[in-house]
Amino acid sequence: MPRTLPLGGVAGCIRHLRLAENILIEDGFGQVWMMAPAAFVTPGMINHMAGTARGIVSLAMELERFAALGLSFLPRRNGARDDVDVGISFEACEGVTTGISAQDRALTVRAAAQDPIWQGAITTPGHVIPLIERPDGLTARAGVAEVSLALLRSAGLPPLAVVCAVLTEEGRDCAAEDVPVTEGLRGLAFLSRENHAELD
Repeated sequence: MPRTLPLGGVAGCIRHLRLAENILIEDGFGQVWMMAPAAFVTPGMINHMAGTARGIVSLAMELERFAALGLSFLPRRNGARDDVDVGISFEACEGVTTGISAQDRALTVRAAAQDPIWQGAITTPGHVIPLIERPDGLTARAGVAEVSLALLRSAGLPPLAVVCAVLTEEGRDCAAEDVPVTEGLRGLAFLSRENHAELD
């Protein structure tokens, strides 16, 4: 039976991303994520993610930026899933208090997003988790990092995405079919797995 999906597609999502709006994406493993371009991040966008998506606010980035920031991968043990590569958490060195607030996490994202990249702008551990794109992008894996960064490149935006896994109101991992019936998600542009082939 065909899935009933919210509207969006690549063109619709690009339009909303360029307007600095949060959107929803489905990775190749069936998990739905809320995402926004890091270039436009605000405390309001972070607060919306934390309150509506309910997952952990993370920052999807290219391997080159991850390395330039001086961050390290978390080790894999006991057959860990291969849908995402995770680094040690971090936060901004300056301007933050506890690091947890939406204001602090927006500052942390901006610190990691600045060009030229400066390792001294961040400290570890912190309250933002880096998710690292595989070098071959979507041809290597359709995880959240690969999908979100491919979409940003298609939009002509810097490949750095604030992402947050979406949970249903019952606390389950959100699938595409849950989106139309989950409070707070209806009306957001949505990129499904069926749209991945349209990405560059």
